[in-house]
Amino acid sequence: MIRMKWGAALRLLTLLIFVLQSLTGCRANDPEAALKSAEQALIAALEARDASRALEMLHPDFIARAPEQDRNWAKGAMRLMFVRHQKISIMVLTSARRIYPETPDRAMSEGEIALVGAENLLPESLDRIQVRLGWIKMDGEWKLLKLDWTDGVGRGV
Repeated sequence: MIRMKWGAALRLLTLLIFVLQSLTGCRANDPEAALKSAEQALIAALEARDASRALEMLHPDFIARAPEQDRNWAKGAMRLMFVRHQKISIMVLTSARRIYPETPDRAMSEGEIALVGAENLLPESLDRIQVRLGWIKMDGEWKLLKLDWTDGVGRGV
């Protein structure tokens, strides 16, 4: 019998979900598949606690809810999250994306995520958050330009 720690099991499940999602409907040169891949890469960077990789995915003019919430703010927010939680898991509960036909270099994705933070085996926090992400294609890659969210959709642990 194989024994697996809770965190490892959660990561494995998340990885399997992303692999299954990426296998459905992805074609070469498919802008929506590329956008989905960018979303997954951002999640992977955050779960790996890799701020540098996550920051590379932000557009130079990135902004969140307010003008002062720029790339520097994002860097500080990630540091705080990484200090608070040894392990981070992000599960996409619902998602939708739209690439604007009139401006195919711009897109919007939105959905609900579960953000789980843990120190050891047991989760310390669980937040369900509605997110809305504005993307722009720069040099052939999707970059996160805008971020908005609704706190407190659901809290646990």
